[in-house]
Amino acid sequence: MSMDLKFIVIDDSAEMVALLNKFIENCQLGHGHSFENEFEAMDFVSVNKADVLIIDVNLKHINGFKLGDMLREMLKIELPIIYISSNDLYLKEFYDSDQRNTYFMNKPFDKETFESVIKKMTNTN
Repeated sequence: MSMDLKFIVIDDSAEMVALLNKFIENCQLGHGHSFENEFEAMDFVSVNKADVLIIDVNLKHINGFKLGDMLREMLKIELPIIYISSNDLYLKEFYDSDQRNTYFMNKPFDKETFESVIKKMTNTN
């Protein structure tokens, strides 16, 4: 069954962005707008809606958790946010941050894990 979720993917690694977009497409979850730059993502979010945010924790300019809070504030909704990182040390910071409707996914992860997390977070399983 294909879904039509609108994703915003923010990761400063072009490879990771490409991989996430491939997962979104292959799992028929919807379509994504991707950003390697946090500020471009904020500009986009200020005029566009999204269903799911996928944010790398370790970005160039803004901590991913902080960015998630800022984007939620801009969107005025508790949309699901999936934080991704290859560093376990961020888990403690994740548990200290706003936990509502969020998920922390450790890189690397496979397509099946990604798909099940998205379905769980969007109640579409």
